[in-house]
Amino acid sequence: MPPPIALGLDVTERAKLVPAHLDRLRAAAGPAATGPMIRFIEDALRFYMEFHSRYDGFYGAFIHDPLAVAAALDPALVRAEAVSVQVELGGTLTTGETVTDWRRTWNRPPNVDVAVAADAASFLQRFIDRVGGLAAERHRAALARSVPRPQPVRPTR
Repeated sequence: MPPPIALGLDVTERAKLVPAHLDRLRAAAGPAATGPMIRFIEDALRFYMEFHSRYDGFYGAFIHDPLAVAAALDPALVRAEAVSVQVELGGTLTTGETVTDWRRTWNRPPNVDVAVAADAASFLQRFIDRVGGLAAERHRAALARSVPRPQPVRPTR
């Protein structure tokens, strides 16, 4: 079994979704662009986009969890280093914090692949293609279910 992969905020914050990405997502969704899936994503991201606009000077949202899931499914999306990571158990202010032996001075074998870079552009395009495609496919399936099927004609006596 491969070691777990960890993505810190320094990596996941490279996946910044901005309004142009939402435009591309709507285009990928086609007729489903106004449907519930795309509306849900836009509504969910609006809070974060407004937050970052107010506090960080850009109108966008980091999509941390989708990048982490994508990296678990396709580790080629990130460049990772195998290192030893431990959880701090005795600190007053740091209990529960992960500590990484970047200098390799602990003489412990690596136990985690820690992402140090991500192909954010490739990930964002995949996100747009997959989610937009899923929305379009669900829209087509819903239309197919709603089309009335011809009923057989029954002879009259």
